[in-house]
Amino acid sequence: MATTDLKGAAGADVPAAKIKRLSDNYFKRMQIMREDGKFEALDPKKDSKSIWFSKEAIDKLFADNGYTGDSTGFGLRIYFGIHDKKNILTDIPEHAHNRLMTVLVATKAPSPEAAHVDMLMSTQAKTIAAASGEEVTGGDGLNHGKMCPPDNCV
Repeated sequence: MATTDLKGAAGADVPAAKIKRLSDNYFKRMQIMREDGKFEALDPKKDSKSIWFSKEAIDKLFADNGYTGDSTGFGLRIYFGIHDKKNILTDIPEHAHNRLMTVLVATKAPSPEAAHVDMLMSTQAKTIAAASGEEVTGGDGLNHGKMCPPDNCV
């Protein structure tokens, strides 16, 4: 089934203390290749601990991708990536280079039994829109969340 009801499922509700432990595990286990090509452990003082997006930006992401108020079938996929100086994306601030980042993508399942697909301007998105009589109006992912650090976070 495309959507899963996690209400009451183990791990669905995560209190702050457990979020901190999960984040601590991430920093203990992950390494990053620095610009000089050497691997080293993540540093919580300089590597991304979290990325924040405003509700307004998330609402716009959904609106740009065909959301009309009926949340049936819509979801959110989070892609992880790392910015680098090759400028895969433009206008990246210097403090974001070689740092974990996320891109949020609106998803939609064409039916309750189908898998969610990214609502990017792709052949899949156009096919889903045509099949449901809807028009895909946006089609971009959401980047440029506030990274912590340097922004304040818990």
